[in-house]
Amino acid sequence: MMVFSKPLLIGLGFLLGILPASSVLAQTTPLQITVNSPEDGPIQADSAQTLREAIAIANGNLPIAELSTIEQSQVATLATDNSSRIEFDLPPEQTTIYLQDLLPPLTSTNLTVDGSTQPGYGDTRLDLPHIPIPVVSLTPAPGVEVFRGLTVAGSGITIQGL
Repeated sequence: MMVFSKPLLIGLGFLLGILPASSVLAQTTPLQITVNSPEDGPIQADSAQTLREAIAIANGNLPIAELSTIEQSQVATLATDNSSRIEFDLPPEQTTIYLQDLLPPLTSTNLTVDGSTQPGYGDTRLDLPHIPIPVVSLTPAPGVEVFRGLTVAGSGITIQGL
């Protein structure tokens, strides 16, 4: 009788195409990751925490140690539950994220992407007094074709306020 360890089984599942690679790397420590930049592009250590970087951190593909000191200050460990959160604190009047390429899929179990954390969310219009107006939006950058915004590939994922 052969007995396999869990990491070996996950690795075999990935190689056989049964499990996505992200299953192996999913974030296990619940984090609150704050997006402070509407920019999109390659992941790099700088002063901007982008949505692309936040997703990579939540998925466990970008170690916090590889972030700049400023970016690290935008990541906090949550002790209340075991689900990570991506929150927003974008500059006023710069709340549209112009995507340069497809975003990585959301794979972290029970992840919440919460646009309602952006300052200004919740304001209403006279003709819709009981419906909060989203502030953060995703759209392709001018001249770029991006055929989808967020891809949900994990379980228990919540997207709200976008």
